[in-house]
Amino acid sequence: MNNLKTWSAIVLTFLLGLSGWAGGGPAWANPRFAARGIFLAKNISKEDMSVLYERLNLTEKQRVQLEENRKRHHESMKALSDQLVFMRQQLNQALEKSVLDKGEIDQIKARMDRLQLELSDLRLKGILDVRAILTPEQYEIFSEILQ
Repeated sequence: MNNLKTWSAIVLTFLLGLSGWAGGGPAWANPRFAARGIFLAKNISKEDMSVLYERLNLTEKQRVQLEENRKRHHESMKALSDQLVFMRQQLNQALEKSVLDKGEIDQIKARMDRLQLELSDLRLKGILDVRAILTPEQYEIFSEILQ
């Protein structure tokens, strides 16, 4: 029975990956984008930020706006990501039960879909917020850095 559960989890993980739950779609909708994004990353050093600010030739007002945006965005992303981790744990527990409850699994999947959509929307909002702060020339440089 344990092998059946293991294989079920493997197959489900594979299928979820194919369906886009694993981060398919446009770059701004991909969870891996957040790890690469300068203002979306959680562990960027102050030195790296200073270099980026210099390269973009930011005003002090822009620096403050970008930092506030980064902090606000990171907090929101973390909250949604934590919820998604919890739902994945719930899904795994539901799949490990000896008698599968399709209704429960469907509810968990629906919640995960909503969270993924919220994360995608938040990523896009973060990019649009940065774009609103930067000049077109600065945003072009910013986009090159993200590539």
